[in-house]
Amino acid sequence: MATPFDPLTYRAEFPLAQDWAYLNHAGTGPVPRSHVVAAGAFVAAMNEGKPPTSLPDSAAVAAAIRDRAARLLSCTAADIAVLTSTTEALGVIPLGLDWDEGDEVITYARDYPSVVYALQRLERLYGVVIRWIPDCGGRFDLADVAALIGPRTKLIALSLVSFANGFRAPIEEISVLCRPRGIWLSVDAIQGMGAIKLDAPALGADLLAAHGYKHLLSGYGVALAYISPRARAELAVGLPGWEGTESYTDPTSMLDHAHVRFTTDARRFEPAVPNFAGMHGTVASLDMLLHAGPEAIERHIFGLLDAMARELAARGYLVASPTGPGERSSLLSFRTPPGLDVAALARTLTEAKVTCSLREGMIRISPHLYNTQADVARLIEHLPAGRAA
Repeated sequence: MATPFDPLTYRAEFPLAQDWAYLNHAGTGPVPRSHVVAAGAFVAAMNEGKPPTSLPDSAAVAAAIRDRAARLLSCTAADIAVLTSTTEALGVIPLGLDWDEGDEVITYARDYPSVVYALQRLERLYGVVIRWIPDCGGRFDLADVAALIGPRTKLIALSLVSFANGFRAPIEEISVLCRPRGIWLSVDAIQGMGAIKLDAPALGADLLAAHGYKHLLSGYGVALAYISPRARAELAVGLPGWEGTESYTDPTSMLDHAHVRFTTDARRFEPAVPNFAGMHGTVASLDMLLHAGPEAIERHIFGLLDAMARELAARGYLVASPTGPGERSSLLSFRTPPGLDVAALARTLTEAKVTCSLREGMIRISPHLYNTQADVARLIEHLPAGRAA
């Protein structure tokens, strides 16, 4: 029989929880103590003796991350590339395709800049046409996407979860539209990975990526990217580097430029020497997430948000995040009652050591596995009551 999920099991990993009701993992997630110990041990070794950065050393820690990321995303280790940021990962498809003037890409009109900027570069360099999914009150429907698809559509690039209000895009259904048409699908998953259960192959995207510093609780400089078998087989390597070649494990052939071969797994897209300290810490962070279990983490977070939504409504606040099946996520944004200054409220919460974000005129909250109902109560305690809904 499975042990019931208990957030207190993990709370000691986060000393800030002693003083703060930290509800801002969609902004920056703290790293657990185990991450600090693992990363610190690597840095200490760099100082105290021979740096542990040999090819076998680096291959081992990268393999450990791929193994754990594969379990987190229900895929294989061959599908995982360890990169430096979500932005780097989102460049894999645009940089790996050949573009012709008049080719079309589709994205959401209110998507995050990291998703949009790479597409705008295609527009400037190659005359690619961006077709925008219209915003319908912080969300969009599958029909909005289908209406934009045409014979020149080459790529759809979206966020899995909206940074502003937590709307979860219908990626699975969009992938069904893409597959028979050969359209590429790229997904920024930084606002979901680590907080909600994800099955990367079932989502159907060609690329799914997230930097570690938010819900993965893994700090900066390490990003996880699921890269589909199709992408690995058909995309050119846009940022080629020695680390992505077969000669990386055989340095005697590193100067055989005439016969360079990139690996067939996702490592082919890893261009640079990685953040080794961060990678050691990331292994520890992923171990903690896997110990808790993606389903249990999601269920716990949703339980906290459900309680919060009820209290907010009772106090006259408007929950702006979708809460229906298939559209909800681990983010919840709400608007203040008329006459209440949202920026002033955000400052009041910070002074009370309740951490959240101010986004698009809304307060955004994003708990994680170690948060408790006491953190919810502390937030509610500092919300002035408006007129009950």
